[in-house]
This record gives sequence, C-alpha cells and structure tokens, in this order.
Amino acid sequence: MDAETPALKAAQNRVKRLLVSLEKAEARAASAEARARQAEDRAPTAAEWERAASNGGTTEYPWGNAEPDGTRANFCDVNCTHDWKTASVNDGYEKTSLVCSFPAGRNRDGVCDLSGNAYEWTATDYDSSNKEIRGGSWYNSPRYLRAGYRFRNCRAGATITTVFAAPSRVLVYFLSPDLLYSES
Repeated sequence: MDAETPALKAAQNRVKRLLVSLEKAEARAASAEARARQAEDRAPTAAEWERAASNGGTTEYPWGNAEPDGTRANFCDVNCTHDWKTASVNDGYEKTSLVCSFPAGRNRDGVCDLSGNAYEWTATDYDSSNKEIRGGSWYNSPRYLRAGYRFRNCRAGATITTVFAAPSRVLVYFLSPDLLYSES
C-alpha cells in the first residue's frame, strides 16, 4: 500500500473536520428544536410567513420591490453551477451562506433570510401529501424569491437540516434543496 501523501492527509483532515462540524450542527438543531417544543413555538403558517416576507403585503420581497441582487439574498448566481444561474450577479456563495449574511435583505422588522439561502418550512399543508415551503434558496433563480411564490415538499422522509429561531419566537425551518419536491 502506498504511503499517505501530504495532500491525502490534508483531505482526510478536512473530511474529519466537516463530519465534526456536521455533528455539532445536528446537535444544535436538535437542541433548538427541543427548546422550541418546550416553549411551544411553532413554524409559521404560509400566510404568516408571507405577511412577514412582504412587509404586510406592501412589497414583493422582504427588502422592498427591488429585484434580488448580490447584496440582498443568496440565490443561483455566477457562483452556481446550474444552467439557470444569473451570471451577472455575484453574492459570494456557491451554496448556502451563514444566516444573516445579507443585512440589506432584511424585512422592515429586521428578520433576515426570508428570501434566498434556504427554503423555509411552514405549518401549512400544500396538499394532502405535501407541506408548503417558502422563500426560495441558493438553488433558485431570482424570480422564485418573491414573497408570494409557493413550493411544495414531499413529507415522506423529509428531514429538517437547520432550525433558526426568529425574534418573533416563530421558528423558521430551513430545508435543503434536495428535499424540494415541486413548485407552483
């Protein structure tokens, strides 16, 4: 067997760090979810989410009516590998960013990441088999970041990847794009 090269050792160390980071993130998500259950918090309904994302129905996006750009939201831009990317915009991320990385994208109440970055689970049923999710993600083109745009997610086998407690004490559940079932 060949001796381990420095590059191989470095790659193995990166994988170990990633696994440790993933385990810590899962533990934090489980802890936040447990705290939410104790406090009787809940996911917002689709109507509540849309009201927050549209500033009470007055704007198309959380930040106003201006089109998404690299300062307001994380979406499929020049860094994205998909055919539908918006090559004229650079938000600095290929996939997800840290929560609140785009302060210019906050709504009037200061809630961040209502559009782009990661889909947001709501308490509303899209139909008899699916939950309604909102907000679009790093995977989407800008048109899907509108406050009124609805997605559906297949419930079977769906897992919550991250939990973020919003200041209003309503939980916003972020979903990974690979859990997206379809849209309307």
